[in-house]
Amino acid sequence: MMKNMMRMIIALVLFLALNILVLSGSYVNQEKFGAVPQPLFSAVPDFSWQDLSGKRHNIRELSGHVVVIHFWAAWCAPCRKEFPDLLDAAKSMDKNVVFLTLSSDDTREVAEKFIHSAQESAHAPDLKNVLYGFDTDKKIAFDIFQTEAYPESIVVDPQGNMKRKFAGMVNWKGGEMAKYLKSLTVAVK
Repeated sequence: MMKNMMRMIIALVLFLALNILVLSGSYVNQEKFGAVPQPLFSAVPDFSWQDLSGKRHNIRELSGHVVVIHFWAAWCAPCRKEFPDLLDAAKSMDKNVVFLTLSSDDTREVAEKFIHSAQESAHAPDLKNVLYGFDTDKKIAFDIFQTEAYPESIVVDPQGNMKRKFAGMVNWKGGEMAKYLKSLTVAVK
């Protein structure tokens, strides 16, 4: 009886610790500690995605822009916490910085509900530099970019080269990320 009680207490403590870690978003200020050090490849491979209306697009359409490819899912607690901040950051960027946000949710309805909620939180209903798409089969996230967990952001320069990969939440409110993205647009102007 006492042995079973100890097992239950240990299991409960481990469960609570895991939930605290997940719900806190395991936040790391990646500007301070750096991104994943080595890009998987220099040039971003050719890929396409489907937008909210069902239209297909290709990454080459964004050539000449700084692109932040952002992988997320509605079920992901850190994604729910981070996404409104990402939209706030997008509001302050010029037209040469584009945020390509790709949902891995199974249904369009779930993703659209998440997007609408984040837009309301950020007071950002229709940003021209934020594109919403779907990666429901996870081929872009897993097969191309080897994403292991959500959220994840990849910065691509105007020439189509992957500059940095951020695994986990990014501090979009801090000025360092905005400064970094704006520095990449110098080549565009």
